[in-house]
Amino acid sequence: MKYLSWLVLVVGLGIALLLMTRVSREGDVVRSTGVAKTSAAPGGAAEGVASDTAYPEAEQRVVALPAGDVPATLNKAEQVCRRMINNGFVGEIQQKFPELTREQLAGLFLDPKEEVSVEGKIVVIATGIRFTQTFPQAKAVADYCEAATKRALALPM
Repeated sequence: MKYLSWLVLVVGLGIALLLMTRVSREGDVVRSTGVAKTSAAPGGAAEGVASDTAYPEAEQRVVALPAGDVPATLNKAEQVCRRMINNGFVGEIQQKFPELTREQLAGLFLDPKEEVSVEGKIVVIATGIRFTQTFPQAKAVADYCEAATKRALALPM
């Protein structure tokens, strides 16, 4: 029985990693080593995409989308993230937290992805901030990112 539990765990982790390494159709979601980042940094898409080693710490929140057709729901999640960025997500965060530096703002992320849960495949948007040094406001920033993501999901497409 113990062997079966380990086998299920290993297979489950393998499936989760495979799902997380999906390549985006539009190119604005970068997937590497199982972690996705949609740039939310000022100055354009390429500027905010940094490796995980550049930002070893993170404060993250996960917002689940309603169950449905996974590819269609993932597409909706990607559209919502793009819309948030295009409509000034970073500026909104900067206005709410004026003390954030440009480097800290570059750590903001929106990550639409598939995950495997007990109910099966679901789509979520992971959001928050990655950072390199002690950052007391990280929890407040991540909470605000979560609230902004929920507001954006409530708007009609």
